[in-house]
Formats: sequence, C-alpha cells, structure tokens
Amino acid sequence: MSGKETSTQLRKQFIVAVAMVVLAIVVGTASTFAWFASGTNAEARNMAVTVKAGSMFLQIKGTGGTAGTGSITGDGNDFDTDGAVVMTGVELRPSAHEALANNAAITAAKADPATDTANWYYRYSGDTGTAHYNMSEKYAVPVADFGDYVAAITYQVRIVDGTEVTEVYDLYVQRITLPNKTGIRAIVAGADRYQEFAAANDNSAARGAAVQVPNASPVSLSDTVTPTPQTVTVYLYVDGNNENVTTQNLLSLLGDVELSMYCYDNDTL
Repeated sequence: MSGKETSTQLRKQFIVAVAMVVLAIVVGTASTFAWFASGTNAEARNMAVTVKAGSMFLQIKGTGGTAGTGSITGDGNDFDTDGAVVMTGVELRPSAHEALANNAAITAAKADPATDTANWYYRYSGDTGTAHYNMSEKYAVPVADFGDYVAAITYQVRIVDGTEVTEVYDLYVQRITLPNKTGIRAIVAGADRYQEFAAANDNSAARGAAVQVPNASPVSLSDTVTPTPQTVTVYLYVDGNNENVTTQNLLSLLGDVELSMYCYDNDTL
C-alpha cells in the first residue's frame, strides 16, 4: 500500500471519527437543552399531601394513589379530621392540558388515561432556561406513561356517622396551599365536579397560597356527602405551560401540599 493510499484512508477515518463526535454532541445537546427531555423530571422525596376537614361534619382518610414511579401511601389512620398521604420517589415530567370548563364531565376532570389523554401534552424548547418562547409543537402524553406526568392522590370523605346529621351539601375546597414556588398545579375532583388550582406568583401577598384556575367562585365538588365514604382525588402535575418551569429549575419545584374542605348543612352553592 502506497503512502498516498494510506494518507487517504487515514483522512477518511478521521472524517468519519469527527462526524461521529459531532453526532454525539448533537444528540447530547438535544437531550440536555430540551426544555423537557425524557430523563428530566421532578422527584418528590417524602412529599406530604394533607387534606383537612374545615367543617365539624366531615371526616377524611388518606388512602394512597398512583404514579408512574415511586409510591403514594396513606398514613394508615382511620377517618379523622384530616388525612395525609406521602409521595416517595414520585417523578413528574412537565405537562399541560387544554382548558376545561368548571362544569365539565367529571371523567374529563379525572383525566382517566383510557379516555382523556388527548387533553394532555408536553412540548420542547431549545433552551434549558426557556419554557414559553420558541416552543415546539405539542406532543400527546402517551397513555401508558400517563402516571409519569400526573400523580393521582386519593382520599375517602364522609360525614360523622351516628349523629342526627345524615346528609350535608356542597363539598368544596376551602383553601389550598401549594409549594412556595410557581409551576405546580392541582386538580381536586369530587363525585360530581372538579376545580383546578395554581400556586400564586412570587409577588403575591399570599405567597404559597393557591389561586383558582380560572379565578372563580368555589365549585361544589360533590352535591351531597353522607356517612357512606366517597372518593376525592387530588391530581398534581408540573405545569409545562408555565414560563417558570424550565430544565434548570425543575428539580426544585415540588414541596408539601395542604388543603382544607368544607361543606354546608343546607344546599348553598
């Protein structure tokens, strides 16, 4: 083999090697600078989600929940004035869903993966610090991976048994406190309706408190509550449409959630 042929082969090998390095850099950049990459998520480490009874009639028990990873477990206590659930190792990826009217069917509010995933999506940005500008098109959240985006936390709610009160009305969220940062949303769904909440922005006087989405009057989640337990589900997700949610700050968003529920002894709402 002549020196010229050897030089040509070496040049070709060098070009191929450089091309492979460039390809590796491009792939690495795509996963690093995607606003949401497949390995980018927020993990809840011993995050408590507590529901309290704001009415003397109510009793609550935390029962657990489902997510794509980790565990969501109840505190093991029976019905009491509050119910706590702990999320451990639960990883949530940023997502969003189309706006739904407050009185939409409860199946839509529950975001059942089998029927409602068309409303949920995620998107990409070319910059780790940008979540709104130059975003790519929406990608549907896969049914099989739905729990990687939305954690469903369940509680049982009833009124005290053995008293003269056998039925109360209009179960609603009296107050909810989300992590002391923007970017986390909660959908609270009862037997009949749901309401969505987002954390107040950092300039709010009630920093850490939540605001209703849309900003409206309380919604009756369940028309009636009796001594027979009924399920209330709190869906938590990282808001992929919030410009404060980026790859750079994603891991710092999660924290404890607390809400109180109230009902009336007459049909009020």
